[in-house]
Amino acid sequence: MVTSRGTAPRTDRSSRRRQEILDSARRVFEERGYLEATVADIVDALGVARGTFYTYFASKDEVLQVLVNDMSDALFDAATHLAQHHETPYLALEATIRQFVHSYREWAALIRNLEQALAYNSDFLAVRQEIRRRFSQQLESVIRRHQARVPDPDGLDPNTAAYALGGMVDDFVHGAYLLTNSEPTEADIVTLSIIWARAVLLPVERGIQE
Repeated sequence: MVTSRGTAPRTDRSSRRRQEILDSARRVFEERGYLEATVADIVDALGVARGTFYTYFASKDEVLQVLVNDMSDALFDAATHLAQHHETPYLALEATIRQFVHSYREWAALIRNLEQALAYNSDFLAVRQEIRRRFSQQLESVIRRHQARVPDPDGLDPNTAAYALGGMVDDFVHGAYLLTNSEPTEADIVTLSIIWARAVLLPVERGIQE
């Protein structure tokens, strides 16, 4: 059974040790993949006894979930905190998508591990669903606020739109980093942004471009 978080550290020293285990686990997962990675690999890479690992985590699945939670927080922050000091709402949207794309690159190897884990441990399905739900709810609130200012004449449903538009960006970036091993271009980011903007009737006002 995958739990929601690892054991909470009680001191600064135990907090550091727990983070060291997480850092070691992430390196091992990214190098070996979920199927090949073992607790022995994690503790050997760190140079500690296996018992030290079990002081903080029950299994490799639990430590992977904590890493995935950290990843989700980082991507959520990149996807929902609009970049400041932009001339138009569209440019703020474009900057936010750019932030998400660049943040995804940092976590792509760990996302591959999550996908592998999904095939062998059904508990991770709930983890993946919660990540998608979290993103969709936030995007839906953004769309609803925009529609309060600019009503959609065709009755665009904010819930469905949020799920579809968020999925579009996620799937595109996933395909680039994990399927084709390529870096999304600036033109790709602009195109994704324009599709997003057109869907919710946000004017594509790009302002002064350098």
